[in-house]
Amino acid sequence: EAVMPQRLPVCVMGVSFGAMVAQHMALRHPKLIKRLVLCCGPSGGDGGMSYPIHEWYSPGVSMEDRVTRRIFQANRSRDAAWKQRCKSEWEMVYTLLMRDEKVGLDEPLRAEGIHRQLEARKQHDVWARLPELQIETLVCGSPEDNITPVELLEKLAARIGCEKKLDFEGGHAFAAADAKCLPFINDWLRRPSVSAETSNGHSVLWKVIGGADKGGIIVRSGPGLTDELAKERLATGALVEEVESRGDRIRY
Repeated sequence: EAVMPQRLPVCVMGVSFGAMVAQHMALRHPKLIKRLVLCCGPSGGDGGMSYPIHEWYSPGVSMEDRVTRRIFQANRSRDAAWKQRCKSEWEMVYTLLMRDEKVGLDEPLRAEGIHRQLEARKQHDVWARLPELQIETLVCGSPEDNITPVELLEKLAARIGCEKKLDFEGGHAFAAADAKCLPFINDWLRRPSVSAETSNGHSVLWKVIGGADKGGIIVRSGPGLTDELAKERLATGALVEEVESRGDRIRY
């Protein structure tokens, strides 16, 4: 709200723990969100919870052991035979995750931060409130994911009553591993709205911030950049209500 109030509501995408945070945000501040994408993040409670990764941070579990466990748990197609058969892939994934593990290693509050996030993860539970969610939502997952199995995401989507796409490749990291994922999500986010109001019941208002030195911004009769120009410009500072959106252009 403080950074870009003129752009609200916005589209929000959360992945893994970020998807859990996004669920709380959507329930607490629905007026801020136009569309919501939840990737591999369950509801908690009666909807089930992801693999208890806090166990990987127990005393006696080394960084190397934690990374190894994460690699195998993140993708159910990985096993000892895969490690031998795909040595270069194993080495790449291991190197990347070890690098991530070492981020902020010298920070004095790093351990406290990890502890707080793991505790928040264990206590995550929005199951009872999910029927309140009236925002257009897409739930995404991968059948290879063994940290957040698609069965949990099936429950999440059914509870919200929203769209889902649970056949991406790559396991828990499908958003980065499957080249089809982000284009699909981008298209879903950009498709035309079904009504003049967002699904959370709030009208989408835009404030014109450009064209101050030209008497406002130009307006066209249609969505194309070659469509006929309107006779008058839209004044800088004007507020308009979105009726329909097509990519980056709106009818108001």
